[in-house]
Amino acid sequence: MAGHSKWSNMRYRKASQDIKKDRIFTKIIRELNTASKLGGVINPQYNTKLRLAIEKGLSNNMNKSTIEKILFKKLNKKKQILSDNIKNIFYEGFGPGNIALIINCITNNKNRTVSVIRNYFNKIGCHLGNSGSVYYMFKKKIKISFIYKNNLDNIIDMAEKLQAEDIIFNDKIIDIIFHKKKYKILLLEIKKFLIKPVKFKLTMIPLIKKNLDSLTKNKFLSFLNLLKLNNDIQEIYHDANI
Repeated sequence: MAGHSKWSNMRYRKASQDIKKDRIFTKIIRELNTASKLGGVINPQYNTKLRLAIEKGLSNNMNKSTIEKILFKKLNKKKQILSDNIKNIFYEGFGPGNIALIINCITNNKNRTVSVIRNYFNKIGCHLGNSGSVYYMFKKKIKISFIYKNNLDNIIDMAEKLQAEDIIFNDKIIDIIFHKKKYKILLLEIKKFLIKPVKFKLTMIPLIKKNLDSLTKNKFLSFLNLLKLNNDIQEIYHDANI
């Protein structure tokens, strides 16, 4: 019975991981499609949004051939892409504990998306803000993330050579923060180092982080998990210290 239970747990865990992976891939595919449209050209050399979307896909173990197939398909249907009503929209609001949030969405139905997100906020007694009500609390930066074990000295050395603005230590991940204008330089220089990042993305860094008590923290994490289930939502930025 113990063996059977272990196997059942493994299958359940794998199924959960597959669902999570499918959800991430679905969002990345939408981001690739939107970047192709909004950037005007289906060529990462001249389309920064597309370059970032490709890097995001590769960082999440999406095969290069899969990305190329998506872009090839879009290239052959460029006229259809340009006529699609797909938009990249940012929503701002305040969650539990008055935590500031910026929610990056890709949608073909703005009214549907804003209605669903507003409903999420209303359910927990919070509210969406007006454009600009939260944005000033953040700065747009490049974040490159690495898994660190015995290679910490090499990562720190690389960060210093590339003139990082900040280094943030998490549980098993170290985040290196750079100015947003250094994207092209970093894309070239990072490949010269032997350490491969697990993430390379443009992000919003809060100027000040807010601490939460345990009850509010749990409520906020539940709220984040709810938002992440929505396929229209690509990224969520917040100023909670969790």
